[in-house]
Amino acid sequence: IVMASSKPARLKVILGESNTEKLTLPDGIPDSLDELLSKLNFRPGGLGNSQETQESMEKERIELLAAIKRRNNDRVIAEKMARTFAYRRQEVVNEEPGIEDFKDRWPALFQQKE
Repeated sequence: IVMASSKPARLKVILGESNTEKLTLPDGIPDSLDELLSKLNFRPGGLGNSQETQESMEKERIELLAAIKRRNNDRVIAEKMARTFAYRRQEVVNEEPGIEDFKDRWPALFQQKE
């Protein structure tokens, strides 16, 4: 399916039964679904996380570090990793951290299950 468009596009994204969000794509709709999803996931706070702030995401990251140390906590770790995806991505793109620094901040990403 070719969806490319060069004029701005406004979308209504349905996140749940009573949860929707308006999204503006200034460069129009991307050529592929993968490109569209990457744009959605890169938004500050991520799609559906518009209430999140830099501080709340950093708190979530610190809670994730504590969760990793506990046994049989795979579900909690997976949920926190999903919630912090856009925050991690923003960190990689904007700060370009070294692999060791990134591994220290996000050790769960380097576990076999992730």
